[in-house]
Amino acid sequence: MEPVRVGIVGCGLIAFMKHMPALKKCGGLMIAFYDAKMENAQRALDQFGAPGARAYDTLDGLLQNRDAEAVYILTPNRFHCEQSVLALKAGKHVICDKPMALGAAE
Repeated sequence: MEPVRVGIVGCGLIAFMKHMPALKKCGGLMIAFYDAKMENAQRALDQFGAPGARAYDTLDGLLQNRDAEAVYILTPNRFHCEQSVLALKAGKHVICDKPMALGAAE
């Protein structure tokens, strides 16, 4: 079975302390990284990126990466719903850190 090729959306503390180390341990290939602060995305790429991986300065750029089969949404809670919906519309599988939305309306 081939490893899943993953994009990371949000390269902050929770991503570095929990999600990216666990994903690496499980053999997931992290091929795309986005954060509102490009230096965070670059640091994640340097530390966890698979060969040929890229850092992006926009979410749209990451979502256009056809090789990324799934994305982990690890941004602050207020962005989860919008970013998850955008990723789903881009044809990605989505793993979203809780909560997926801030309320029932979302």
